[in-house]
Amino acid sequence: MSSPLLPNDYLDMAKPKTDGKKPPHGLWAILGAALALFGGQIIGTIAFVFLLPLVASPDFIEQAMHDRSLLEQNLPSPVLAFLLFSTTSLALIGGLLWVRFFEKRSLSSFGFAFNLASLWQLFRGIALGIAAMALGVYFLLVFGWAELSAPSMPQGWVALWPLGFLALAWLVQGTSEEILLRGLVFQSIGVRHGLLVGALASSLLFSLLHGLNPNTSPLFFLDLFLFSLFACLYVLREGSLWGIAGYHGAWNFAQGHLFGIPVSGTDLGADKVMNFTPAGPDFLTGGAAGLEGGLASTLTIILSAIVILILPMGRRSAKD
Repeated sequence: MSSPLLPNDYLDMAKPKTDGKKPPHGLWAILGAALALFGGQIIGTIAFVFLLPLVASPDFIEQAMHDRSLLEQNLPSPVLAFLLFSTTSLALIGGLLWVRFFEKRSLSSFGFAFNLASLWQLFRGIALGIAAMALGVYFLLVFGWAELSAPSMPQGWVALWPLGFLALAWLVQGTSEEILLRGLVFQSIGVRHGLLVGALASSLLFSLLHGLNPNTSPLFFLDLFLFSLFACLYVLREGSLWGIAGYHGAWNFAQGHLFGIPVSGTDLGADKVMNFTPAGPDFLTGGAAGLEGGLASTLTIILSAIVILILPMGRRSAKD
């Protein structure tokens, strides 16, 4: 069912143009997403290990060989950025190749056109993602449920390039998940089985894929599920993947490196502009899971959805 608030433009783009031809079965989309995700991570991890000497000091590599926890909790910013690039860029490319050559349709029909409008959608999504994370932090600070250190630039960021490199790496990471979950899965299942089924399938898979993350909780999975529903709303309103890709990447970057909060339960220890210390109950602050494990994130996601419903999103029909 289409309405001004929930238009079908985004799903309509994926419908085959040949009369009587059914869209690809949703299981093919899940298979394509799984191959791109896990294949990209495996190949990317191997590449990361072999190319690590290009971005890490010999001392760090030697210490990591004796203490593997360094690769989980104390990554220098260039190493973390390279890890994100190597393990997620191939998944991003794999998803686009699946659409182009297996489903045999253009990237425009996938909501991933390359034009000036897409650039505006990307930057607007980035701004909204940073603002949303800042709102969640501010909510906790106002009520005394968290403390935040004064901003300081780490020594390694004197030239600022590591900060920009990290931001770009998180943008690639967020875009890869949006292409696979809100692109392949939501779009393909939504076209064949309806908007609601597509949104629920995408959100369930998104939550399950984070199931191996440390410091999880029931509220953590609820917030991930809500975030995915919000992401589906975003692409429906905008008719594009660019905005939610920017929002997702900026949300993670701001959470981990501007405010110093664990990202989806994982604190990789890279440089931070500020340091966030929860002081309230875990069900509000998220505790060790980071903001995404608490009600502060739930509130932020709901408010983000309201903003997306209010904003004139400037939908456009993609041209094949």
